[in-house]
Amino acid sequence: MKYNIAFSGKPLLADWWYWNKKIAYYQSIAKKVNGVDTTKRIRKYYRKIQSRFRHAVNTIIYRFVKLCYERGVTEIIVGDVIGIRQNNDKESKSTQ
Repeated sequence: MKYNIAFSGKPLLADWWYWNKKIAYYQSIAKKVNGVDTTKRIRKYYRKIQSRFRHAVNTIIYRFVKLCYERGVTEIIVGDVIGIRQNNDKESKSTQ
């Protein structure tokens, strides 16, 4: 049995863009006022964005593995999907 599972990355990207805009804003102020590229606040925001991103990715992975376990999946294959549809006749099953 095949399952199609999708997790949305929109909230993750929205959070990433929000914090990057906030960092850019404070960087521009720091550059104008002090002539520096970073401050304690900006370093704190970089740590925060990294932590939030890592947490979101780890949560998605955890939910995926938990879902697979609950459905009795015994093998998960991870890899490059480039060329997966090459030589694929749409009217017959793909053999790989």
